[in-house]
Amino acid sequence: MLNMKFSAGKGILFFLVNICLLELAAACSGVEIISRSQWSSLPPSKKNVISRPVKHVIIAHTVTPQCLSKDACSAQMRNMQRFHINLEGWGDIGYNFVIGGDGKVYEGAGWTKEGIHTYGWNSKSYGIAFVGNYQQAIPSAKMLKAARSLIVCGIKSGYIADNRELHGARDATCTASPGDKLYEIIKHWPMFKGGPLDGYKC
Repeated sequence: MLNMKFSAGKGILFFLVNICLLELAAACSGVEIISRSQWSSLPPSKKNVISRPVKHVIIAHTVTPQCLSKDACSAQMRNMQRFHINLEGWGDIGYNFVIGGDGKVYEGAGWTKEGIHTYGWNSKSYGIAFVGNYQQAIPSAKMLKAARSLIVCGIKSGYIADNRELHGARDATCTASPGDKLYEIIKHWPMFKGGPLDGYKC
């Protein structure tokens, strides 16, 4: 009898887990996320767990060459990670997610760990960076769609708060990021809040 109850309990748990996975897949159906293992990342030296749901989403640009394929964007991710580890001393790539020119999303710190992208805001925000320089150029439609789909995925999955706020990196610290052209675009997104944010310094 005990074994039967245990087996039934396992069956219910398995069913509930599958339901959760299906709901997560549906919430994120519009975005293709390339995992760290897929772009051959180095392991992080240390990462703090981020408290969820996160209220703030901060948009940046990488100011690196553009990439237009999975192979090229994966190489960019590895280059950025090495730069952030070896020259910045951050222990890992700084962003939570990176939007490639191929329209795919590349996992950095991800949903569950703090990034190292915006001074004073790493523990309470997700950093999403667009590969490229958007001071004069405009991101492609598929990059913009990928970013917005990622945010929707985060909201529906419970990682991003319903009362979320969207900012450019320039709203939190002294930087041109995410570039004038990209900043002008995100200003028209429904969750945009802008800045300056508390603790802003230049």
